[in-house]
Amino acid sequence: MLLLFLKANWLPILVTILLASGIGYIKHIINQNDRLKAEAIVLNNNLKIEHDNVTVLRRNIDTQNDAITIMQTESKARTEKAIVDLEIARKTANLHTVKASRIVSAVPDNNDKCKAAESLLNSILGEIK
Repeated sequence: MLLLFLKANWLPILVTILLASGIGYIKHIINQNDRLKAEAIVLNNNLKIEHDNVTVLRRNIDTQNDAITIMQTESKARTEKAIVDLEIARKTANLHTVKASRIVSAVPDNNDKCKAAESLLNSILGEIK
């Protein structure tokens, strides 16, 4: 008897099962779609925040690069000035070395030590002027 019942009513039961399954699947898809839309909103907000962070970082990098360029320019100018100052100091040192050599190698022109010292001092003072 059960066999006859199944043979006679299987189509409406099958349709009902398929319809219920389809409705369940559609509800699942709708829920998943709503969840994905909410997730997309969060991700878009996070993307905007990250984009803003990248913009700030770019600005900071540009500021830092400008500061580095300025420091390099100033450093080059200081180096060039130091080279010029060093050359002036070398020339001055050479001049004073020559003057000192003349003073050290000077031979007193008389035997009187006081007169020889006075003559040496006068020649030194003459060199300074």
